[in-house]
Amino acid sequence: MGNHLTQTEDKLFMLMKCSPTGMVEIDLTGAIINLNAQAELLLSPFISAPDNTSNNFYDILATADPELTDKIKRFIEETDNTADQGSPLFTFIPGSGNNETRFNIQVNKLSPESILLTFVDTTDKLKKERLLKQAILEKNVLQGKFEIASNVLQDIGNAVEGFSSYLPR
Repeated sequence: MGNHLTQTEDKLFMLMKCSPTGMVEIDLTGAIINLNAQAELLLSPFISAPDNTSNNFYDILATADPELTDKIKRFIEETDNTADQGSPLFTFIPGSGNNETRFNIQVNKLSPESILLTFVDTTDKLKKERLLKQAILEKNVLQGKFEIASNVLQDIGNAVEGFSSYLPR
């Protein structure tokens, strides 16, 4: 039984490590216990930042967004949520302009001492939504111009027809 449990735990750990969703397990103080490859990739600009000397998730997050760090801490303190209950999505937006990155972060308590944070990078989705909105706006502008031109041509046609009715035949 014990060997089977170890095999299952190893499989789950490997699943977590290879997941396309970033996952970070922290304790109540914010110390990082486990970090999968995707989370390491997503957080690498903050973990390897020259001004970061900490292995604490809260410290790493606070360098980019102190307000979000406080929100997550308060949520963890005020709720007894477990993985079954889920949590609201927190949006983390470090950078700005072309360097803007957007993450949705979900917080779940695995146990009273362990918290799982899952990260999904929604930057590409956001950029695609912006491009779609821009394309729709441009289409509407062109359609408006076409309608104006159509109305002007209709008015010119009416004027020519009205003017021609005054000409002797």
